[in-house]
Amino acid sequence: MTDHSVKCPTAITSKCGEGVYYDDHITKLGSNNVQGAIEALVGGGDNGAQGAQGAQGAQGDTGAQGPGVGAQGAQGAQGPQGAQGPQGDQGDTGAQGPGVGVQGAQGDTGAQGSTGAQGAQGSGGIFGVGFRAVLLGVIQTVPTATETVIVFNNETSLNSNDPGGNYNIANGEWTCPTAGYWNISSHISWVQNAVGVRLIRLYINALLISASSKSADPGASITSQSITANHVQLALNDVVTIVGEQTSGGNLNMSAGTVTWFAASWAGPI
Repeated sequence: MTDHSVKCPTAITSKCGEGVYYDDHITKLGSNNVQGAIEALVGGGDNGAQGAQGAQGAQGDTGAQGPGVGAQGAQGAQGPQGAQGPQGDQGDTGAQGPGVGVQGAQGDTGAQGSTGAQGAQGSGGIFGVGFRAVLLGVIQTVPTATETVIVFNNETSLNSNDPGGNYNIANGEWTCPTAGYWNISSHISWVQNAVGVRLIRLYINALLISASSKSADPGASITSQSITANHVQLALNDVVTIVGEQTSGGNLNMSAGTVTWFAASWAGPI
């Protein structure tokens, strides 16, 4: 038991305070605070039991900042996809590619459409229209060195039978019924005569288009010659005639019959 009459030794007065007894001082300061001083004065006894933990002291000043930035941590997991942003402006058109691609296979033929309404009938002129006239039952006389229009006095059919009556059997003129391309031809047979030259010419509106010349054949009963102008462009109402001429020195007749004729046939539109 502690003797309360013993005062704190002078050597530890600074710790105990003047007039404080051992037991009271120990209670006041705690064994941890005075244990060392006591041991120094009275010798080292066994350590007493540890006293209760004192109250927490005031927080010290913040220490200086460390020397640098720490190492970068590992990359975190990818976050969820954000909402789609608004559409941007359209960019400029790119340059054309280097070439045309391979043509694809041909598609199936589509169904046939319905028949359209019939168009209006065109103006005159269909394939096959024309005429053919021959010299029959009369004698056509041509004076020497004189151009003479040959009048083919009998018209025969040529598919259309000249429905417009465009060939005039009185004056030998054929008037074109439809603008377009026409094939025009004529064949003439002259009676026998061994002198001179025989000529036939094709005129359109009195303009020479084609001509044929042949010397008389002394050994033949007739002298024949032909003239042809294919794919001739004619306007509506152009006038076409066949003209004969001979240089026998006198009048000379043409042979009548189907060997002397004049014809025209439609070749197509312009």
